Parts: sequence; C-alpha cells; structure tokens
Amino acid sequence: MMKGRKDISSELTSKLEKRKEAGQLRALSMNDPSLIDFSSNDYLGLARESDVAKEAFEILEEYGFAEQNGARGSRLLNGNHALFDKAENFLAHYHHSESALIYNSGYTANIGLLTAVLTRNSIAVYDELIHASLRDAIHFSNARSYRFAHNELEDLEKKLKKVRSNFPDSPIYLVTEAVFSMDGDVAPLRSIKQCCQEHNAYLILDEAHATATPVHSEVENEVKEFAFARILTFGKSLGVHGACILSSLSLREYLINFSRSFIYTTALAPHCIATILASYAFLKENPDRVQLLEQIIAAFRAEIKRNELQEHFLESRTPIQSFMVRDSTKTKDLENELRRKGFDIRAILSPTVPEDTERLRICLHSFNTERSIRLLINFLKHQIWTYSSPV
Repeated sequence: MMKGRKDISSELTSKLEKRKEAGQLRALSMNDPSLIDFSSNDYLGLARESDVAKEAFEILEEYGFAEQNGARGSRLLNGNHALFDKAENFLAHYHHSESALIYNSGYTANIGLLTAVLTRNSIAVYDELIHASLRDAIHFSNARSYRFAHNELEDLEKKLKKVRSNFPDSPIYLVTEAVFSMDGDVAPLRSIKQCCQEHNAYLILDEAHATATPVHSEVENEVKEFAFARILTFGKSLGVHGACILSSLSLREYLINFSRSFIYTTALAPHCIATILASYAFLKENPDRVQLLEQIIAAFRAEIKRNELQEHFLESRTPIQSFMVRDSTKTKDLENELRRKGFDIRAILSPTVPEDTERLRICLHSFNTERSIRLLINFLKHQIWTYSSPV
C-alpha cells in the first residue's frame, strides 16, 4: 500500500466480507471467444457485424468526422453537431415519436429523465422488477413512490386508486419495462395503458430489451401514441452504445434544460452516433436478422418442451430465458460446469435478483445454432437433480 494512503474503512470491508460469505461477490472476468455465446446482449450479432462498421465509417467521412475521436464537450457546449440532428430526427421518425434525445447510456437516460421529471409533488408507481437504473432514479428523486407486484394488474389498479384518492392533484408517473431484463417476460401494455387512462397517469416505458427484437413492433404499436416517455438503448440488439428518450417536443426541451445527466456530461463520440445510424441501416436491408432471432427463440422453447423442462424455466417469448436454480452457490457451480462444457452462460445472483430466485440467464442470438441449443438443453436436463428447483 502506498505510504500515507488509507485502505477502505472497516464498514466497507465488512460489507465485502458479508458478500463473500453469501457467495455473492462480484468480480471482473475476461470473455473467452472460444465459448458459445449464450450470455451477451448482442441479440442480433451487430456488435461484430463488419458491414455495420464499414457503413459507420462512410457516414463519418460524409460528415467530416473520420479523423475526430471524441465529441470535445457536452451537447450544450461544443459537443453538438449535424450527426446528432440526423440521428435524432431519424429515431423520432422511425419510432413514431415527435422527438428523440440521445443520452450516453440507458442508465444515464433513466437517471436523467426521472430525476428531472419527478418532483416533490409527484408520485411514482412502479413494477417491483424494474431495472436498477429506474429504481435508482426514483430513489434519487424527491417523489413519493409505490411499487406494485410484478405485472399484476389487480395490484396496480389498487395502488393507483389509493394514490389518486390520497393525492388527487399530484401527477402520477407509472414506470415499467417492455421486456424485463431478468425474467424475459413482456409487460401487459394494453391493460397498463387502460389503467393510466383511467387514473390520469403518465406512462414511462423502458424498452431496452425490446428494441430491435421480435416483440418490439407489438410493444411500439401499443404505446407509440400514448407513452409520456420511452427509453430505447443501443447497446443490446443494435450492438453499439448509447440510448435515447422518445417524447413530445416539449418534454425534449424540458430535458435539455433540466436533465442533469444530459447537461453535465461529454457527448457521445461521433463514431457512436454514426454506428447507431449504420446499425439501423443494416437492419433495414436485412430484416431477416430479426426473423432469424425469432426462429431461434421458438427452437429453444420447443427443445425445452421436448425435454419436459418447462417447470425449470420461466415462460418467455423473448431472447432472455431463465433456468431457475434458487441458490447462489449452486448457480455459480453450474455456471462453471457449463464453461467447462464450452458454454458462456452467466449466473445471476442476489442482490441482482431477489433471494431464492437465483438463476442462469440464457441470452439467445440470431447467430446461435439449433445444434448448440440441443447440446445445452441436453446438458441441463442431466443436471436438474443436482442444481435446479421448479418454478
């Protein structure tokens, strides 16, 4: 230890030790490219698509950014440029919105939106399984907050009635996700929209794990003319980085003035903006990529059914499939066993998910093969009595 520099406090050391004892300690590890990828969020394989990289470079050349590395400042200083206008106008048009505002990540978009919109007079009603960034944002805001049981409309209705009765003049913001990042299920958006209409609530929808997947058209058709704000991210199916908030023009103007994570950060580099546009261009020319992902998901679910493993998997029609283990140590052991068999699949432990819901989170991709799916399911079938607990 360097002379004069203090180590972390005993309080922080104790927290680390408790996590170690519980088998929940996180650590960084390197990806092994030799393993079969069933873990990344690169659902369509665009993160390693050479045609996207080539198109992005052509866009950079066209706009005079081929030799510029960084943005040089925040959007409100000197980091704004014509590529942002092109991308935001495209995103708004493509996703049927009045406007789009690009953020550096889904996390900063959620933090920036909710901390700007939620005031002391506001009420946030949220699904209990929303992403950590949404929960953090609600916590950081000054708003009262109430959670409802995951995708349970009866509980949602009960909470909204109570809140509207107790705070008749307060704006209510209903916060949920389109596709939930750990369970892989889809929110009942038509019914949620009806609840919002009945109780005069604003819908904020995180579409991170729905964007450019087989369910996104369904999601968009339900909310495109209704949602107060929609958050799309580009680090998953689109294979790049960044996020955007789709909203009215007036909300966009408000966020530019009051969203601290937008105002006080260096803008995304031109290369990121160009690659976002290139990814969308690739999908326009290759719509079969999303269709192939849909076929892979169907093949995976069919293999589960063929092997009679339905009770060990959560129901999902999205790329996110959860094999339930319900024990941190067993989940980590199973992850290691799979790695030795050539599969890259990650254990999801408490506190990322609630205790007793620890699981393997299997992410499907358009580039996965039916053969690798059969091998994986066959291996899991022979590990059930050691590791898995029924749903």
